[in-house]
Amino acid sequence: MKKLLVIFLLTFLTTISQAFHIVGGEIEFEYIRDGRYRITLIQYFDRAQTTNPRPDVSLKIYIFRNGDNQLMSIHRLFFDSENNVEYTNDNCIIDGLLTSQIVYSAEISLAPTDYSSAEGYYIQWERFSRNEDIQNIVNPSGTGITYVLEIPPLMKNGVVFRNSSPRLFQPLRDYACLNRFYYVDLSGEDLDGDSLVYSLTVPLNSSAAVAVPIPQRKPHIEVLFRSGFSAANMLGGSPPLQISENGRLTVRPDQTGLYIFGVRIEEYRAGEKIGETRRDLQLLVVDNCAITESPILAIDIENKLDFNPETDTLIYTASDRKKCFSLATSSINIGESISFRVEARNLETELTDIDIFFYNDTIVTTNQIEVGVCIPSCFPLIDETFLLDFIVSNDVCPLPLMDTLSLMIYIESLPNNSPVASINSNTFVLN
Repeated sequence: MKKLLVIFLLTFLTTISQAFHIVGGEIEFEYIRDGRYRITLIQYFDRAQTTNPRPDVSLKIYIFRNGDNQLMSIHRLFFDSENNVEYTNDNCIIDGLLTSQIVYSAEISLAPTDYSSAEGYYIQWERFSRNEDIQNIVNPSGTGITYVLEIPPLMKNGVVFRNSSPRLFQPLRDYACLNRFYYVDLSGEDLDGDSLVYSLTVPLNSSAAVAVPIPQRKPHIEVLFRSGFSAANMLGGSPPLQISENGRLTVRPDQTGLYIFGVRIEEYRAGEKIGETRRDLQLLVVDNCAITESPILAIDIENKLDFNPETDTLIYTASDRKKCFSLATSSINIGESISFRVEARNLETELTDIDIFFYNDTIVTTNQIEVGVCIPSCFPLIDETFLLDFIVSNDVCPLPLMDTLSLMIYIESLPNNSPVASINSNTFVLN
């Protein structure tokens, strides 16, 4: 009896406190077998704060029907794990950014016949409140957070519809620097091979200003932006915050502070939208980052001083024993580590044989280094133009600065004449 009482008190104390520590997250839905599914809720948890640092023991998610917003079922998810979100570069740690990933999960039973509405369903959870230091919304400490995942019906045309939502999304690992280009890959994976399309969206408020609001049906309440910010300009900067259709987020922030934004991931199968994931995220922008420049990459081809990689094609023949050229990197600061890599745009196979090497007689100055590049003799694409991206990056904080040089290369095949057959007059007798 005493043990049960202790559990109740821990849960009660957790639920009456405000969640200043929760800084975003998303919901995932996984098909296990017909009628069995796993629901996972991921929180990003601010460990730099000392206020209310303990995650909830468990939480309840609600499933609604899209067509009429009817509540279908309620399920409890249990604390599963907590792991620190690692920086891209461990040498770039600052006191103001320490994030962990909290995972809640449970395997549940859902009868597909009960979830066969053509409009699909949405899974929802709410929490209050947000970090009081957020700069781009009104009354952040009085604003909550709502997680929503849209899923398709579990049965279509009398047949179980098997689908898992996108998963394994990348967290925001790093802070951004004032007036410096910031980038991060926020793409995830889809177990069913469905197409994913990414876009920005306005974060959602909670339905009530209580620690754990009871999730309410649509329409959901969006956060209220402060003057100077909007759905089209959630962070400011030039270029402003934007995300590509494949999940690459970029911005050059022009003011410091903590900013929230949302990412929508639409899931398509055979051209039809079947689901939608909403992610709630926040980005810290700081000043006083080390002043540094991006490395600059240029190409040097022997006997081709006027070669322009933006317009010219580098041509070799299959018989050329050496298909080599040089890449010169400038704007290198003393103490920086420089790395090179190559990516192919129109090759299905990986380029494992391209050789990038430092010349033995290379003189490393304060801001320049030169490397050699050799294309393999037996290349997988002959008599076609292929495009290679040569990328150089440094190791500055918080994210490497890079430059890319794109090069079009064409390798001509050897002449291949048809064989000629002839008959001579010699006669042989075989026993």
